[in-house]
Amino acid sequence: MIIAVLGVLENGADYGPIATETQLDRLNYLLNDTKSKILLTDSVVAAKYSSNTKFCNSKLLLDSQWDDLATYSPLQINLELGKVSLAVILYTSGTTGKPKGVKLSH
Repeated sequence: MIIAVLGVLENGADYGPIATETQLDRLNYLLNDTKSKILLTDSVVAAKYSSNTKFCNSKLLLDSQWDDLATYSPLQINLELGKVSLAVILYTSGTTGKPKGVKLSH
């Protein structure tokens, strides 16, 4: 997971950690609210959410897909990330309503 997170940040994307015990409705909310394009996870967590079509179409299984990733050519990405470039989104518990995202920059 550490390698994946560093890759996400190095390529200028942002990362939003989600606890493995997150309920399906909260997971859907977080994915929709952040307009996530892909979910980095493992086979055990993916199996827990297998009934969720959106989740199943946008995941990368970090414990079983490394060989697939090795077939892609490395890209040279020349990004200039500034202090205001989004790096991480952390969500509140949502106990008083819908969870709210807190955006942290580089």
